[in-house]
Amino acid sequence: AIGRAIGRAYDLGSGWMAQFQHPWIGFTLWDFIQPLFMFVVGAAVPLALAKRLTDEGKAGWDYWKHVLSRIAMLWLLGGVVQCNWLTLDPLRMTPYGNALQTIAVGYFLSALVYPIRRTWLRFVLVLAGVAAYEIPLHLAGDYTMYGNWAVRFDTAIWRVILPEGNVFLDTQGWTRFSTTPVFLFLCACGMESTRLLLRRDWSSWKKAGVLFAVGLAMCLFGLLLWKVVGIPLIKHIFSASFAFLAQGLCLLSLAATYVVTDIWKFRRGTGLVLLWGQCALFAYFMSHVFAMSYVSIAERCLQGLPRLIPDARL
Repeated sequence: AIGRAIGRAYDLGSGWMAQFQHPWIGFTLWDFIQPLFMFVVGAAVPLALAKRLTDEGKAGWDYWKHVLSRIAMLWLLGGVVQCNWLTLDPLRMTPYGNALQTIAVGYFLSALVYPIRRTWLRFVLVLAGVAAYEIPLHLAGDYTMYGNWAVRFDTAIWRVILPEGNVFLDTQGWTRFSTTPVFLFLCACGMESTRLLLRRDWSSWKKAGVLFAVGLAMCLFGLLLWKVVGIPLIKHIFSASFAFLAQGLCLLSLAATYVVTDIWKFRRGTGLVLLWGQCALFAYFMSHVFAMSYVSIAERCLQGLPRLIPDARL
């Protein structure tokens, strides 16, 4: 919202405003938000769930109670934000259609994979899931909005679940069911990054170097899938090229943040960032549900501010 307002106020042009849209093919700043959020959720898994494993390293009732309670919360809030649950109108409601619910799916799958002790097996399961999704996506159909395999698969499921005339029967290119293996991949990248950072037998610089190297390799692999294999960058269906590029950028971001805050110990002035991160779910919910209330308050309390900003346009 701030970026769009700045663009309108100072006429920064279509290039700036395009960064706050979801093009069918391409990669914008707005496209990066959900993959980064899922990366962060995955990164929290070892911190939240390790202490809830049994002494034998298995997932017991305490483990799953915590996981399922978080999933229930995300699903409920997602239903309120974008699935129109509060309308009580069967033609405007859907049980599954929000980013928070997508995150819940990735979190659940990460919780299933996390107790597996063999690193190679976790990697194989995650990457096999991406391959199982991308291969039919690449071979069965095309990459147009309604011609790709993922949208056709999801549409077939929605026609069974939703009543005739429901507004969500038109997916507008967004997929949920078919893309499930990629949701695991997005969260698992964060989960494995935290596992790496928690290692006691590696130096801090080695950890940062591995994060940077893997992140760079994933970015290059995503671009290779796009330019050579012909898999376009599509956020709506989380194509493999998009997923690898997005998570590569997440790893590079984490590596840079780790160097600045944990190795160089530069943390002054980060309090607001930390507060925002700790309250991200609350901020997301409030901005989507109660945004108009904030606008009314701002219009009342800050009505004279535009007069103090040079060249600003209302």
